[in-house]
Amino acid sequence: MATFFLGYIIAMILYMVITLYGINVMRSVVTEKTSRVMELMVAASRPRSLMTGKILGVGGAGFTQIAIWLTIGGIALAYRDQLLSLIGVSGDAGSAIRR
Repeated sequence: MATFFLGYIIAMILYMVITLYGINVMRSVVTEKTSRVMELMVAASRPRSLMTGKILGVGGAGFTQIAIWLTIGGIALAYRDQLLSLIGVSGDAGSAIRR
């Protein structure tokens, strides 16, 4: 049962990341369409290259954000006992349950 819930939670996180990425791309395209800068960019380059650059730029920013969160999570897991002791919580809760 725990495996099912873990898979379900991971699927929901993946869904949310993809949805938020799509919303960010859409928002940035709408913002550029309302500005005069976009009119100059469309006149100077092809729409396919503009959209490719937009997807790669926003995607790179999204992947960077995910990498930062994963790095912070890894550091927190590596030093969890020290972090828990800073707030006065014992990190040995699992052994108390087994007793």
